[in-house]
Amino acid sequence: MRVLTFTALYPNKTNPLQGIFIHQRVKHLACRPGNSVEVIAPIPYFPSWLPVPRWRQFSHIPSEEIIEGVRIHHPRYPLLPGISMPAHGMLMYFASLSLARRLHREKQFDCIDAHFVYPDGFAAVRLGKKLRLPVVVSARGTDINLYPSFRLIRPMLRLTLAHATGAIAVSTDLKNKMIALGILETKIRVISTA
Repeated sequence: MRVLTFTALYPNKTNPLQGIFIHQRVKHLACRPGNSVEVIAPIPYFPSWLPVPRWRQFSHIPSEEIIEGVRIHHPRYPLLPGISMPAHGMLMYFASLSLARRLHREKQFDCIDAHFVYPDGFAAVRLGKKLRLPVVVSARGTDINLYPSFRLIRPMLRLTLAHATGAIAVSTDLKNKMIALGILETKIRVISTA
């Protein structure tokens, strides 16, 4: 199986422990015979000359890197902290589209594996429509526990879950909250990260 993993939470040169649980899942999937995985991990564009250390770290992440045999691509998307959250999904989508098309031409992926329902899953579902690929979205916690309380984000969560081919919840509690958002129970599998 050829899988395109899509998540902004993937470990990188600057933050090697970020989303390590996602890397572990990808690594295990990639080492099975017949499988291959490429990762698109969008990161915010931030000019390195601006004196904001928290955001400047993104400018040190290479556009492509390999971690334990897994190739990770880091397209840049514009980000205005605290302002552009309702647009993050679309910004990630537009920043990743040409790269995803090129990789799909080269690899002929079978599916997209997205982590975090919004904004990552939202962008991945749009990529899946463009590339005609099924998309599985994994809910990780904040995306389902907190984001539904944001008036502008809640409809995008519902849209993402409705258009995903399948969904993974890391707990039964998250599964129940996803059902409350309107996703069919039959589309959800609980796979704990513990």
